[in-house]
Amino acid sequence: MLDLELLGLESVLNLGAGTYEGTMSHGGIWNYFNCYKRKVAIDANQVKLDTWKNSSWETKCFTAFCTVPFPFEKDSFDVVVGTDFLEHLSEDTAEWVILEAEYIAKKYVIWFTPIGFMDTEIYQPGLVNCEYDKHLSGFTPEYFTNWGYKTQIYDVFHIYGDKTWGAIWAWKDVS
Repeated sequence: MLDLELLGLESVLNLGAGTYEGTMSHGGIWNYFNCYKRKVAIDANQVKLDTWKNSSWETKCFTAFCTVPFPFEKDSFDVVVGTDFLEHLSEDTAEWVILEAEYIAKKYVIWFTPIGFMDTEIYQPGLVNCEYDKHLSGFTPEYFTNWGYKTQIYDVFHIYGDKTWGAIWAWKDVS
């Protein structure tokens, strides 16, 4: 498990939330966040955010991930987390998002992403329903350690036919 102290914190921002079911399928870490007093899920796709309507999460549609600062003040959330999100952004936009996440996080920033570029046309053929579903970039553990993040690596996480991709958990204490 990640080397984090998540108990006792009260607020979380889920960047690139996707669907409620997809997010909760990551298990473990989300069990902590579901107990927090303030939980906000943000995504550029309102249809995906609508799947959160029966949850205890507040939702916010935000399509300007690379053009304006996030609509939150410095230290607005104890934790900012993005699972299966950064790979949907260009590398330049991902850098912007990482900086914004570190600005609005009071304690931790956490990312989960495939290792390297994972072509959505191979992994999820026919499931790219809108421009936000497509993968635009890929990341390595070194990318995150160069930003001061700790990492946990899964050599094989995503499997489709005979193709496999690893995955990275990356986290940073920004307090």
